[in-house]
Amino acid sequence: MIKAIIFDFDGTLADTELITLRTVNKYASRFNYKEVKDHKKLKDKEGIQVLTREMGIPMWKLPYIAWKAKQLAKKELREAHLFPEIKKIVDELKKDYLIIVVTSNHKELVKYVFKKDNLELENVHSSTFFTKNIRLLWVMKRFRLKKEECIYIGDEIRDVKACKHVGMNMIGVSWGYNSAEALKKAGAEVIADSPKEILDIIKKMKADNVRNSKKVNHLNVKKKVRKIMSSLKKYNNKNKGRDE
Repeated sequence: MIKAIIFDFDGTLADTELITLRTVNKYASRFNYKEVKDHKKLKDKEGIQVLTREMGIPMWKLPYIAWKAKQLAKKELREAHLFPEIKKIVDELKKDYLIIVVTSNHKELVKYVFKKDNLELENVHSSTFFTKNIRLLWVMKRFRLKKEECIYIGDEIRDVKACKHVGMNMIGVSWGYNSAEALKKAGAEVIADSPKEILDIIKKMKADNVRNSKKVNHLNVKKKVRKIMSSLKKYNNKNKGRDE
């Protein structure tokens, strides 16, 4: 049974890509890395590849740059808004599921954007750029959820990898940082091309779970019946020998 829907924030719920790009380029000379000239060419590349190969940031420097960029982008990202139709979809999902947000962004910033666009969500949890899989495990423990009771919705290759690492089902979205093709190549089995498709996919997943659950219950009943019949047969054979 599906109990929780876990959303990414940047590129999934909120349109932050161009704001992030502008901020990254703004501080390129200060931190001695290359500017991103054409972000569309990077749609098929994982975030860490963009940082190291395209921008020329050494691996040893990545944690500091990622942390510093997060601090510096706080002001600019307050301009962000939710994607069209997202509020409507999330409000619809809230009727049946626990909604959780796991983001590499600041918790306070995410809540600010939600409040600005009139979306009420309390369960927002931050991770670092590199530890989303660890945060997903923490969320499951915190809310007493099993991996099969959760669906994660995200837009990046690293989201796919995090879900694979913890064994969680994922719906990729095609309007975020990575392309649909890149998400599929990374292993995403389901892609939504619009917010409304998220609802449709989850409804189908729920229906499939119900069918599978009934099938499993039916098989379990058959096993129990066979076990009882086998025990009765043994009992009857044993008593038959005594009667003779």
